[in-house]
Amino acid sequence: MKTEDKHKLVIDHYFTNGFNGAAAYREVYPSASIESSKVQFAKLLTLTNLQSYIREKHKYAKDKLGITREDVLKQLDNLRQGKISDYVELYHEDIKGEEGKVIGTYPALRWKPWSELTQEQLDRIKEAYPTKYGITIILHDIKWTLDMIAKHLGFYEEDNSQKSPEVNLKDLSDEQIKALASIRKK
Repeated sequence: MKTEDKHKLVIDHYFTNGFNGAAAYREVYPSASIESSKVQFAKLLTLTNLQSYIREKHKYAKDKLGITREDVLKQLDNLRQGKISDYVELYHEDIKGEEGKVIGTYPALRWKPWSELTQEQLDRIKEAYPTKYGITIILHDIKWTLDMIAKHLGFYEEDNSQKSPEVNLKDLSDEQIKALASIRKK
């Protein structure tokens, strides 16, 4: 396989593994260490032909899904509006005395009936399953979801080109790139 084809395969893995560049690099170059994979992937991103290939993949995803920035903002607005009271409601349970007479109440929570939830509320649910204590509902992680959508559509690349000076990683040594990567982690 030609080197350029291997590089494109790294990018293909990057798009399908949740945008983990080092892991994508190791898929194609399994003998590479984790640290060298990070460095080598960063270098790959500087190659003009791969930048073009990434833009093509972003365009394909945008065209295929028909997602626009407006759609992302609508989803963001939907997720922003989520609150626990969408799914549970507070009520007061009676406390009965020995003769069955109500002697007080205590607050309790119960799930709202699924039939009362809107489609937007249902869309926020990632998982729902029974447990020995009732039902567990896990909502989608808002930050991760929006991050993944933005990465798939290439929004970060557009913003990054406006904010950061151009650095040519080809001119840097592996040690310099590792040093820059360690600063970024902090």
